[in-house]
Amino acid sequence: MKKTIKLFGIMALSMMALASCGETSSVVSSANSSAVSSLETPSSSETPSSNEESSSEPIAYGISITTDTEQVYLTKTLQMEAEVTPEGSATTWSVDNSSIATIDENGLLTPVKAGEVNVTVTVNNDSTKTASKKITVKDSLIDTSYNTDEWDYSQAYQDNPIIKTAAGDSINTYTAFRGVKTQNYMITAHVKVTNPSAGDTWSRIGLGNLNAETSSYHGMFLSPGSDFNARKYVMMDISATGDVGWGIVTDRSQVWNQHGLAAIDFSDVKLTTVRRESKYYYFVNDSLFYYDESFTDLNGIDSIPAIMVSSTEAEFSQMTISTDTDAMDTLIAGEGKRKLYASYADNVVISENDTKIQFLNADSGASINIKDNAAKSIGDAFTLPANKAATINMNFTVDAFGGTDGMPAITVNLNRHDNSASQCRSFVIGENKFGFTGWDTNGNLPAGIGASNDLSASLVAGTTYKATLNRLMTDSSQDCSMTIATLDGTILGSATWGWTSESDSTGVSTVWFATRNLNATLTDIAVSYPEA
Repeated sequence: MKKTIKLFGIMALSMMALASCGETSSVVSSANSSAVSSLETPSSSETPSSNEESSSEPIAYGISITTDTEQVYLTKTLQMEAEVTPEGSATTWSVDNSSIATIDENGLLTPVKAGEVNVTVTVNNDSTKTASKKITVKDSLIDTSYNTDEWDYSQAYQDNPIIKTAAGDSINTYTAFRGVKTQNYMITAHVKVTNPSAGDTWSRIGLGNLNAETSSYHGMFLSPGSDFNARKYVMMDISATGDVGWGIVTDRSQVWNQHGLAAIDFSDVKLTTVRRESKYYYFVNDSLFYYDESFTDLNGIDSIPAIMVSSTEAEFSQMTISTDTDAMDTLIAGEGKRKLYASYADNVVISENDTKIQFLNADSGASINIKDNAAKSIGDAFTLPANKAATINMNFTVDAFGGTDGMPAITVNLNRHDNSASQCRSFVIGENKFGFTGWDTNGNLPAGIGASNDLSASLVAGTTYKATLNRLMTDSSQDCSMTIATLDGTILGSATWGWTSESDSTGVSTVWFATRNLNATLTDIAVSYPEA
């Protein structure tokens, strides 16, 4: 037995030696071969075969950003998306400027301020695999934090934003342009007005000026009325609590159914407002409708350009804002220099430089009421300053005397607008008389002439005359004088009349021109201020 075991051991050693010398294993019986494999060869799970080692490849990572937009607005977020291979590989998001936007581990981008930011995504297992995309952070044109229950801002976050009133019954609801707070700006918008309130004749839209400290609003409103028939515009001051200040309620701040209002298409009306420090210009369809420099509450105070609507549904589009003073001054130097508007253009024609006015249709359509047959000041555009003497010179030609009034006349009118008197003083020139009439502009110019003098010779139709109208300052009040003369200097009449109430006479006066049942042409209209 011992010999047998010893022989087996020698045979086993011999077989191992042969194997190590490169001899084939075919000389080993299957049983022995099996025994060697189980006792001395590692399992395949522990040591891969040479064939497995030669076929193994490194993992190929890849990544790309699939987010299709290139912009995001302040107050919004943007979910960045990426495609990574192998699918499910871990990634890291980052930005190159966290002052513009931040991003979290899931790729949610949150804007901080307007600007550009590069967003990068990196494969964690291979930092050489990255993808980047430039995102522009934009300010929305409109500050959507104002009155969110009363405005529909769903289309505000786009390059051509549109905003709407959420309901037509909102009273004095406003919103504001974003990012501008200054004393010089120009804003425009196209407005579609629908469903004005049947219960409010003062339904209105406007582009104006918001005092950020007091939340009070100042500006011109355009009103379609309750049914688009009572068309008008008015200056209003509206407090933070919605209290309406009507300013000085006169023809200067309220215009009903005149100044081309009937021709306005409220399905697309263009509004433009310019604040140039202490001067305010309001345009409708690129025509100056109101000029205002008597308002002083914002002098030296930065304001925010704003939009206000009351008692109507309105949609604002094609909105722009600019602080380019050169562009403002170009507009002001053109249409913005107009001083007068025609109450009704069929009957009153005004030259572009406001130095010639024609009054037409005395007996065929023009109103005898001078307020309806007038060349009126565009807001404060044609005014005489407070407490200062002034002279208005003009030439005039009576083209035809009308036959439906007892005293057809030319009038040059001074309205006091910086108090609540609503008083007017009118220089009146008739065929045989001239004079001065005081009246309340809440009513109508009285018939005849209040304080009158006879002309030395009757006016002749077709002949041109010269009128000199003086506003005279005295220690206690103001007087007015008028001289009518022929062009060769012959005086037909000259007189002085007292303006007895100091409170009604010495302040700012707005100038406007009219006729009562008379066709006339006024030329070479000029204002001068004599040396004190």
